[in-house]
Amino acid sequence: GKPIISTRLPGLLKFPEVVFFGDTSEEFSLHIEHNIHGMDASVMSKQHALVRNSTASSFMNSFEKVM
Repeated sequence: GKPIISTRLPGLLKFPEVVFFGDTSEEFSLHIEHNIHGMDASVMSKQHALVRNSTASSFMNSFEKVM
């Protein structure tokens, strides 16, 4: 996985465990510097879990359970 560094876009605010938010240019730059050579394994693991649970079939399974 690659680090996700962003400003506080509304659509990304629900993923604070996998997105590094920089509110200022200094914070944004610090996140880049900190993650340039790889990111923490726990963050990468959380990203992978999010991707696995965000597939179309995963969505359909959740939808079917509600129905």
